[in-house]
Amino acid sequence: VVPIIEVVWHGIDLDVLFAKIERSQVPTLDQILDDSILKGLDDATTKSINGPRVTELIAKLIPNPATFALVLRCVRLWAKQRGVYSNKMGF
Repeated sequence: VVPIIEVVWHGIDLDVLFAKIERSQVPTLDQILDDSILKGLDDATTKSINGPRVTELIAKLIPNPATFALVLRCVRLWAKQRGVYSNKMGF
């Protein structure tokens, strides 16, 4: 189970994930992408931290981010109109 807090802020639905990491500082994006950060984490924390990791790794593979963002907005609109849109479903 991934610890999640569902929040509506100014009419925007947000899902806030929780990851407990034994560090004195919040890790940078580069540190989060390093696989060594996963050592010693429990399953829930690993699942929570993998969301941002996967998102960032996919973003690095996209050759044209502007085109991708436009297509993604269209897919989200299509999915919302059909009642299948949700961040929990992966889009």
